[in-house]
Amino acid sequence: MKKIVCLIIAVLLTLACVSCGDNVEYSGVYTRSTAEATFTVTLGKDGSFKFEREYKRTNSYNPFDNPTNNIRKGTYSVENDEIVISFSYYEEAERDMVDCVAYARVSDGKLIITDESRQISGTYTKK
Repeated sequence: MKKIVCLIIAVLLTLACVSCGDNVEYSGVYTRSTAEATFTVTLGKDGSFKFEREYKRTNSYNPFDNPTNNIRKGTYSVENDEIVISFSYYEEAERDMVDCVAYARVSDGKLIITDESRQISGTYTKK
């Protein structure tokens, strides 16, 4: 009986490791930079997602130049080598939270994100 219980536990642990494996493979910090800003995407081993935008120069007339509007948080999962990112952000015009889904893939060490809302789209290099 003990052997059967041990075997079941071993199988469950193996399945748990296999299901977490993809997130670990893609987890890390990715960045890209433009003349105006630096963008950082963090994919956590636990499936958490964080996007940060830091402007290189302060512009008091830019409505997005404040800490609240420069961070996007959410989760991600891996489905058939495609990373599916779910996140929300506050839309000033609608005065409400907007839920978004973006798709990403890793190619040659770069994270390529396609996002219809164009909030986080771009090609990022792993740090």
